[in-house]
Amino acid sequence: MIILGGGITEAGKDLFEPLEEFMSLYEWRTGGNKTEIVKAGYGDLAGAVGAACFARETMGV
Repeated sequence: MIILGGGITEAGKDLFEPLEEFMSLYEWRTGGNKTEIVKAGYGDLAGAVGAACFARETMGV
């Protein structure tokens, strides 16, 4: 699974459809399994949430 986040994902189908087409051409599908491309649930906050989680884990809080 590929999870994309941030403002660029607001492009919706204009982003995801070409990515899926590219993957269908070049992805090596072991066992015929397609890699799913999904939008992160945090949208524009994905980077901030990731940084906060990293800081929390690093600082042992």
